[in-house]
Amino acid sequence: MTRRVVPVVLVVLAVIFAIIAVPARYVHANVLDTEGYVEMVGPLASDPAVQQTVADAVTEAVVDQVDLQAYAEEALSSLAEGERVPDGVTRLAPVIANQTEALIQRTSEKLVQSQQFAEIWVKANQVGHGAATSILSEEDREYVDVENGVISIPLDPVVEALKVRLVDAGLDIAEQIEPQGRSIVLIDSAELGTAQTALAWFDRIAFLLPVLVIGLVAGAAAVARRRARTVLIAACCLAAVSAILAAGIAIGRSVYLGDLGVSIVSLETVNAVADAFVGPLTAQLWWTTAFWVLVAVVAGFWPWAAPRVRERLARRGDDDEVPVVSAP
Repeated sequence: MTRRVVPVVLVVLAVIFAIIAVPARYVHANVLDTEGYVEMVGPLASDPAVQQTVADAVTEAVVDQVDLQAYAEEALSSLAEGERVPDGVTRLAPVIANQTEALIQRTSEKLVQSQQFAEIWVKANQVGHGAATSILSEEDREYVDVENGVISIPLDPVVEALKVRLVDAGLDIAEQIEPQGRSIVLIDSAELGTAQTALAWFDRIAFLLPVLVIGLVAGAAAVARRRARTVLIAACCLAAVSAILAAGIAIGRSVYLGDLGVSIVSLETVNAVADAFVGPLTAQLWWTTAFWVLVAVVAGFWPWAAPRVRERLARRGDDDEVPVVSAP
């Protein structure tokens, strides 16, 4: 009776721990580890949709600070060199203001397509990730900007870089530009208390869980009467669980992205961010599925292959025996 019940219990435990094993490893390697996190989100700097989103946000931050209409009118007044500017000249002010805004937009778009922006993006994510990790580990809260449950990456370095480019282009009004705290959302921390506890536990047990799962399967096989069959059943269950999790995440990627608290304007940007955040987790789950499928195949063929392998080895041993010749 014991040899029937214990393997079942061990396999069930293996499945339960397997459900959180891959997410735990993902959290450890991609969420809490700065290098892994930057490697995950770094390529977003070269994504056209993300670049456009950042360019629009930075342009808006700059335009909100300067009165382009007044700047254009002042420039026209200087050109007219009179106490009263002719109406025909005054009507050019909106056109010049629009052209100036277009110049700011073009300069911003060129900036986000440059290597300079890629470096700024990586640095901003390193700083932002360090802040988020501090919050999640309940350390250095005073250095983290948390407002309405949101932790965000500052865009001030991008604004500063754009200011320099605009001044170099001859737009003297750009001297008035100052960082205003614009940012891109990093993590929605509305459930910060829950996230602190869950992520802390995930980080502690990330390396233990895969070993524990394999150990439980090995233990189930050790106490079972039909070991290969037990391994086959366990591997099939574990492969199915991993595949279901991977498929579920792929289908519900938009919902999953919302849980991560990433808020981007365009659908293209949402897809890019979803791929960056969810892609590594989905890939790990599919690799785990492939591993357990391989184990299942080996376990399925083992009862058929093992006797033949032993028989072949025995024959080879007999052939290798040297006949003993007795002395006359």
